Amino acid sequence: MKRTLLFLSIIALVSCGSYNALNSFYEQHKNDPGVTAFRVPQFMFAALSGLSPEMNGLMNSVSDLRYIRLEQNSQARFQQLNSEVNAIFNNGFIEAYRKNDSLSRTVYAVKEKGPVIREVIGYTNDGKDCSVLYLKGNFDGEQIRKMLQREDFDSLTNSLQQQYNFNSQTPGITN
Repeated sequence: MKRTLLFLSIIALVSCGSYNALNSFYEQHKNDPGVTAFRVPQFMFAALSGLSPEMNGLMNSVSDLRYIRLEQNSQARFQQLNSEVNAIFNNGFIEAYRKNDSLSRTVYAVKEKGPVIREVIGYTNDGKDCSVLYLKGNFDGEQIRKMLQREDFDSLTNSLQQQYNFNSQTPGITN
């Protein structure tokens, strides 16, 4: 009986691992100076779905959407954020897209369950700012692949910032 309970507890912890890792990252950094952070409430998904047919399909499948942008003021901070995000990615994610330049990095990774993508994390670090976009839901793999090719996630991030009326001078709103 004890073994069964221990086994079920371990499975529960492992299945929630990436969510908990991202949640920890979000909670740890949402009050940092110069941060823009938000978690999109369910009622906002309808407003975001009107951006395009692709976004409509995506928003119908989303159960959690978060965004956080952090300022970087040193090489140490750059390395720290890269390490923290890499630790999240190493928790069962598969890189779907990566672009490394000399001073920037863009990575999109997905977590699959069978043919369904359950989580998408987009990470951009340009040496000045770092941002993380997180989506949880039930997504079609082909839809996600096409959105990555067309850079639709960048459009989604820009639309989110416009919906929340954020700009570089606006203090971050957190929850």
